[in-house]
Amino acid sequence: MTRKRIVFWIIILIPLLFIVPVNVVIIRSAKNEVNRAKEDSFIENKIFVDSIRDNLNKELKSIETYLRLLTVKEEEYTRILGYTDVNEPGFWTTESQLGNELRTFLTINEYAKSATVYLSNLEVCVNRDSFDTNIKKQNLDTFIRILKQEEAAKALDGKGQWLCIQIEDRTYLGVCYRSGAAACLVTVSLDELLNTLSEGIHTDDYIDYFAVEDEMFLSGTGKFDPQETASGMIRYKERHYMDARAQILGINLSFGRLLNMERVNKSLAGLERRLMLVSLCSCLVGPVISFIFYIFVERPLKLLADVMERIREGDYKYRIPLRKKRFYSEFDYLNYAFNMTLDKLEISQNALFQKELDTQKIQLRYLNQQIRPHFILNALNIIYTYEDYEFPMARQMVLYLTKYFRYLVNLNSDYVYLYDEMGFVKTYLDIQKVRFPDRFVYFAEWEEVIGRAQIPAVIIQTFVENCIKYSFEKDKTIYIVILARKIGNDKLELTIADTGKGFEAEILAKIRKFLQTREYSEEFGVGIQNVVNRLELLYGENYYVDIKNSENGGARVELVLPLLKEE
Repeated sequence: MTRKRIVFWIIILIPLLFIVPVNVVIIRSAKNEVNRAKEDSFIENKIFVDSIRDNLNKELKSIETYLRLLTVKEEEYTRILGYTDVNEPGFWTTESQLGNELRTFLTINEYAKSATVYLSNLEVCVNRDSFDTNIKKQNLDTFIRILKQEEAAKALDGKGQWLCIQIEDRTYLGVCYRSGAAACLVTVSLDELLNTLSEGIHTDDYIDYFAVEDEMFLSGTGKFDPQETASGMIRYKERHYMDARAQILGINLSFGRLLNMERVNKSLAGLERRLMLVSLCSCLVGPVISFIFYIFVERPLKLLADVMERIREGDYKYRIPLRKKRFYSEFDYLNYAFNMTLDKLEISQNALFQKELDTQKIQLRYLNQQIRPHFILNALNIIYTYEDYEFPMARQMVLYLTKYFRYLVNLNSDYVYLYDEMGFVKTYLDIQKVRFPDRFVYFAEWEEVIGRAQIPAVIIQTFVENCIKYSFEKDKTIYIVILARKIGNDKLELTIADTGKGFEAEILAKIRKFLQTREYSEEFGVGIQNVVNRLELLYGENYYVDIKNSENGGARVELVLPLLKEE
């Protein structure tokens, strides 16, 4: 094959054969992304509506709770039910006090518009509201008429019931509750409620509304009548909207949001056109870029790769040939630096070997300090003090120590399974319970789904040991809790907490200083410093440590690590 044909295949056909399929994939992916974006828009819209529904349910439930407490525990309400005549001494004082209680409730609850108590045996109404003067009497007459209805009275006996109340062009949501000779009604203005939820603004992007049965209401405009199209969209004012709604409290009331799909489609269409334009441009400039890439990147990289292969095979004496040029590229400087690096590599081998030995000595020192010789001596001393009749306890203690040191001796990796580490911590705590009987109770739990997650070895035991060291108080039993749970899809949270006296202020200040500066300190134990340094070596910056005293007493340590799967 001639050189021209080789150049033709490399520069023209091969890039085209690669770029054209790639661009087809890009175009199809763009269409898929547009459809996915529409689905995501609907899901986000539905999540927003559901969150508003949950908040409304919570607030409306609090109103129901208030009515039940009012009829059961409120002194003024109970007292006023005992009057048979409005002229009895103290009636109007009690009525005023009950009105003050209703006014206090309206002040606390931002959604409640009015509160009414109707005494059917006296034909007296106690009402407090925040209506305008010109609509107050009309609304009150409507509320009293509702409370007088015989059918409502039967349905309300001992139970709360939500009603939708229509007064001219305004709609209210009311909850009724009957107790004895009195009926209570609290109303919420849907108009003002919608203003609060959407901040009184309806843009071209979305419209918030309430729906009562088949009727839909907008804030400040009353009813509106959109039309449902064949595509499942809602058409209103010559625009198409995606509808998402959620029912409130199981009644004929829903909150919804209309999302302007024309605006969304326009934005997505623009994105699709831009992607297609980029795809077309890449087809045109692909051959030129391929040739430039081959001359200035691929060929120098191939030279570097060949040299590295020779070095991998053991030819450390080989150097890249350097030629004098008028202009030097970055790869020429890279070749020069590569040769210089190889020259210095031979000189630095002995120094590097010595540094590795020093690093191993430091790591060995930390591991030796983790084993804690004084812990061994204390455990053996406890065994020695056992009497002959306590042989079963001594035997159990030896079993604990055997499990404890077998785990340490068999460690041959930076990572262990979470459930193995939890078992090791439980063994350590069982040994400590023998040393300090009746001084503490511990709980160690983890989610089963993360039992085979991998974590650094012997990190939990360090913080548990601090619970034993710093938290004991005289004649007081403490609780030690060790929890592990999954956060999201890729995080693991470890929590070690106790109910003791917590860290001393001086020790806690030194720990926080170390977490900020990473400067080793001899002023407190190396255990925490060792753990943090290991985490930094293993995870870089992809971890989180928080050591503090809980507000309710005791120490608390929280670790958030990447979730490493078993594989």
